[in-house]
Amino acid sequence: MIVETIMKPVHYGMGADGIKFRGILYAGLMIRDGSLRSLNLTAGLEIRTQPVLSRLSTDLLDICLALTEGKLADVDVQWKPDPSVCVVLASKGYPGNTKQAGKSRAY
Repeated sequence: MIVETIMKPVHYGMGADGIKFRGILYAGLMIRDGSLRSLNLTAGLEIRTQPVLSRLSTDLLDICLALTEGKLADVDVQWKPDPSVCVVLASKGYPGNTKQAGKSRAY
């Protein structure tokens, strides 16, 4: 569902706009009651990619090198069947209006 409704249209849209993107595009999604509530596209790796990458059997360096050379189709990307999870804490009301619980402190 996500690949067909979000990732492929983004990929084809970038191509139609003449954007030659070589890299990793991470989709951060918030889904509630079966509806997409928030979408964040990040070009690169970040903390939330850890649970996804923990399932990767193929060496990430091989994938990155192939990306830079335009040869990703030549890499046999393999995934472990193990589940993974990422827990994110967010303010009440996120992604809409949020409420601050109290004053923040700098340490």
